[in-house]
Amino acid sequence: MPLEIMIGAPVAGAEAMVLRQICRDISSIDVLLLVNFEVNHRQIDFLIVTNNYAAIIELKCFHGPVFGDVNGDWFVEDFTCQKKLYTGGNPWQQALGQ
Repeated sequence: MPLEIMIGAPVAGAEAMVLRQICRDISSIDVLLLVNFEVNHRQIDFLIVTNNYAAIIELKCFHGPVFGDVNGDWFVEDFTCQKKLYTGGNPWQQALGQ
């Protein structure tokens, strides 16, 4: 079984593009790829599991430079160079919780 994919929720847009790229990149190794699933009320975008390791990929589609820290708010710089509050929560804390 070189590549087995399990999808928990529909995949579209940027997630679909990333899924296609991941599949191309890992197609030559034995791997289980879990996509869009929930564990303990946490949604996980991609989990790659091999015999030797597991890796979580948290996909964020920012449209400009991102500013933030381990704790606190994150900001995205828009096309006018203004920093706007990122309303999706703290990505660092989200990935850490996963």
